[in-house]
Amino acid sequence: MKTKKKDTRWMTGVALMAAIVIVLANTPLGMIQLPIIKATTVHIPVIIGAILFGPMAGAVLGVYSVSAH
Repeated sequence: MKTKKKDTRWMTGVALMAAIVIVLANTPLGMIQLPIIKATTVHIPVIIGAILFGPMAGAVLGVYSVSAH
């Protein structure tokens, strides 16, 4: 089975998405105020990162989104 190394483009892309996740999790930008509940938009960069960079990036970003709260 052929293994593929992650290159610098992958690493910087995941780092940028992680920075967006951290900003959304720690500022009011990531919260949508609704009358009943507070909705969050932190999961959107995680989904976009998983689509663009693969499931490993989605896992890394998911861990950041959970630990950033």
